Amino acid sequence: MNRGDYIDGNLALSVPKRSLSIANPRFETQIYQLPSPRHRKSCNDLPYAQPKHSSLLSSVLAVFAILVLVSSMLAAMFSVASGSRSAFENALDSTPTQYVEVFEGDSLWTLAKEHPVSGMTTQETTELIRAWNDLDHATLQPGMELLVASDV
Repeated sequence: MNRGDYIDGNLALSVPKRSLSIANPRFETQIYQLPSPRHRKSCNDLPYAQPKHSSLLSSVLAVFAILVLVSSMLAAMFSVASGSRSAFENALDSTPTQYVEVFEGDSLWTLAKEHPVSGMTTQETTELIRAWNDLDHATLQPGMELLVASDV
């Protein structure tokens, strides 16, 4: 064998033995034919590319699913709203109350925190105090007597 074979990058190069001693050797390019890629199937040949049902049926099913989702959300909203309203009305009628005097710096929020109603938030308790006392606004005057939840 009178040649030394070297591979550099993507090219397969061979250097004649006599060129190894020369400062700038002469390279010969070796070209090999690569195997051709196999025939690929087109997208139409693949089984998952075929439609399973008509687009009309898909549209009808999508509309039906959206209607079911919207109606169930509306039903849930109305049931929560009616449940919360009945809890408010129940607390309005059945919570024991007492009168307290309003002092300077008092607000509906502080009175609701000082006289809580079990199972209700402070916001809901302020609404109860407002309903019990027929208050149109939240401004309180010192010396007012307000009906609040009893501490019993």
